[in-house]
Formats: sequence, structure tokens, C-alpha cells
Amino acid sequence: MKSLLEKKKVSREILLVIALFLIVLTFRLWGLNATGVTWDERVYFLAGRHYVWDLLHFNFDQEVWAENAEAPPVAKYIYGMANYFVKGIDYTASRILSAIMAALTCIIVYFMGKQFFKRRVGIMAVLILAFLPPFVAHGKIAGIESPLALFFTLTVYFFLRGIKTGNQLKYLLSGIVCGTSNSVVERSRSSRRSDRAPTR
Repeated sequence: MKSLLEKKKVSREILLVIALFLIVLTFRLWGLNATGVTWDERVYFLAGRHYVWDLLHFNFDQEVWAENAEAPPVAKYIYGMANYFVKGIDYTASRILSAIMAALTCIIVYFMGKQFFKRRVGIMAVLILAFLPPFVAHGKIAGIESPLALFFTLTVYFFLRGIKTGNQLKYLLSGIVCGTSNSVVERSRSSRRSDRAPTR
């Protein structure tokens, strides 16, 4: 009897997570291509496509990887893979992936709220974040914001889980994901200094 109740509880939890994910995702997919195209979106789209193409063709010439060098490559890799088989300029696949990453961020927020407070805290946190206008807007375009939010939230989640459980693996995962999130948005200081260095 106890085992049956536990199975029902797990089933309800899975259904709740799926429902929250679909609500968040549907809200972002609605009117996905009605927002127009941002300047950054076009740059990430083209650079990502070129990065993935050249990577798969083992082209490591310096000039190839200089395209949009001021922004780290991880987000561009993600969008480049999404658009590898897309012909022409079509942002739909990248935008769908951005929406999925935003929805996954909300699910991680739910688990953080549930595990460190209560389930209803997690649900309220998801609903607040899901309908926050800036988060909605950035979840509809292929920018760095969606992958950054996902990786940074995952970093915090693993770190808090490490504190709670004492599991060293959680700390390691937190560090790896933190490095990934840093590779989405931040350049190294040495790169920025070299940009400012005068040429002779």
C-alpha cells in the first residue's frame, strides 16, 4: 500500500512538472516570429552557423573563428547546431531552442523552491518567472539570455544541493556548469586588454 501511494505521488509530481513546462513553453511559442529580428540575433545566428560548419569540416583557420569574437562561443554553438540543416535565414529553430531553454530554467526554479522550501513556493516562483515580461521577451529570441539563465540557474541548483547533501559531485557539477555559463556571456580579461592594446 505504501509503495502504491509513493508511485502515485511520483506520478503526480511528473505530471505537474510536465504541465508547468508546457505552460511556460507554450506562452513563449505563441507569436514566436512576431517580434521581428534583433541585431544581436542575426549576428549569433550567422556566427553560430559558420562555427558549427567549420568545426565539422575541421577548419581551424584564425580568420574563421574571428567572426563575432567579442562574444563567447557557447550560445553560438547551440544556435549553430539548431540551424545546421536550415536553408537560408530562418530564426525559428533557434527561437524554439531559446524557448525550451527558458522553460527548462523555470523547471529548475521549481525544484529549487520545492526542495529548499515547499512545493507551492516552487510553483509560485515558476509562475512569477514564467510571466515576467523581460524573461518572456528574451525567451522568444535567439540571444545569450536564455542559455545564460539556464546554466546560471543550474549552477545555483547544484551548489545548493551540494550544501544540503554534502555530495562532492554536486559541487563539481556546479563548477562545470558555472564555467559553461561564463563561456556564454563573459570574455576573459586578457582578451579585453588585448583589444585595448595599441597596435604598432
